[in-house]
Amino acid sequence: MKKLCVLTFLLATSFSAGAQTAAVRVAAGAYHTCAILVNGTVKCWGYNGYGQLGLGDAMNRGDAPGQMGSALPRVFFPQRGPVKQLALGYYHTCALDTEGDAYCWGYNYYGQLGYGHTNNLGDNPGEVFGGMPQVVIETQKIVAGNFHTCALKYGGAVWCWGYNGYGQLGAGDTQNRRDGVNNSFAIPNLGTGRRAIDIAAAGYSTCALLDNQTVKCWGYNGVGTLGLGDAVTRGNAPGQMGDALPAVDVGFSGFPLKEVVAGRYHVCAVRANNSWPKCWGYNFAGQLGLGDTNSRGDNAGEMGFSLPFLPSGNETWQIAAGYGHTCVPTSSGFVGRHRIKCFGYNAYGQLGTGDSANRGDNPGELAFGQPPAVELGLDPSGMQHQVIGMAAGDWHTCALLGTGAIKCWGYNAFGELGLGDTTTRGTDPAQMGDALPAVDL
Repeated sequence: MKKLCVLTFLLATSFSAGAQTAAVRVAAGAYHTCAILVNGTVKCWGYNGYGQLGLGDAMNRGDAPGQMGSALPRVFFPQRGPVKQLALGYYHTCALDTEGDAYCWGYNYYGQLGYGHTNNLGDNPGEVFGGMPQVVIETQKIVAGNFHTCALKYGGAVWCWGYNGYGQLGAGDTQNRRDGVNNSFAIPNLGTGRRAIDIAAAGYSTCALLDNQTVKCWGYNGVGTLGLGDAVTRGNAPGQMGDALPAVDVGFSGFPLKEVVAGRYHVCAVRANNSWPKCWGYNFAGQLGLGDTNSRGDNAGEMGFSLPFLPSGNETWQIAAGYGHTCVPTSSGFVGRHRIKCFGYNAYGQLGTGDSANRGDNPGELAFGQPPAVELGLDPSGMQHQVIGMAAGDWHTCALLGTGAIKCWGYNAFGELGLGDTTTRGTDPAQMGDALPAVDL
């Protein structure tokens, strides 16, 4: 909670009277986006067909004029503390407050909301605003895949629920959990004496960073998402978890890890010194940043020291991964003034390069200084905007700026950019920089 309080104070003091409400976090699902505001409440916009915006209806927000700003309601639900973290799946949203209580709403066909039924929540009045109970308590972190959700509990246990067709819940079967049929939580066996210190959810897979600095992944593995040198799914049958589940050979001997991050079908590991991460899994558009389109981790000999470092340089304090693109910080030449660069799939301008050409799928495209940092314009002091947070949806990307503003670009058919229209941004240089509006919160 200390980091959230410090960030909240800094953002609050950086805004002048009458300025927009500041955000302290941004998160993206497939086609919707949410922000934690400086007061610990949440606003969401974009696709809302299943109530994932938590506003008591199924109307999209952000795709027409007059829907954002003060017209966009905050998401309210019973909570003992301000929201500190968000997890957005394909069509569902989860929030974790500072007391360790987690709440979820939106699409619930597989029980991914965790309430022991399959009724959607948030598409009718009173379901979120009125009286929403906790899904789990005593939680450090919550993550969402396409249709499953996992919580990292205090003490290092992992609890998962929702869709389990590929064993992504780690229970040794393919039974969904918390769907009204099987209402137990899946608690993956991480190995003898092991506990998790971080977790990540890919589309149909789950990964955990363990206390012994190993990474274990389970679930769908058709493109090497599990990083085990084959395409064999794990976690969907007895005897595949625990000590029988191999650790991912990341090849970081002697360098501790701090987190794992997952896109739809690819995973990245970040070292504790924030430098030179590694990614593996699906690579159809160069989202691994390795200058080709060869997936990694689906064949023997591709992991460990054979897996190249991501060419992102130092200060990789955060990675954002979408369906087919990845974004990392890049230094702007000023200490602490971070910007970002993105690579991979770019049909909708989600890389922010002012065109629709993929990056990272050919040699030399991620050489030093390439691609250039995303142009987000100037802050009130006349300097390039500092990026302090980012999020990647399926085909859109958002950056949290040092001023507390949010700018989003890429696919926008459902208003996920929050700009009051459905116009894609980022495929033309004239759409970026100062010409790209901030989300009106």
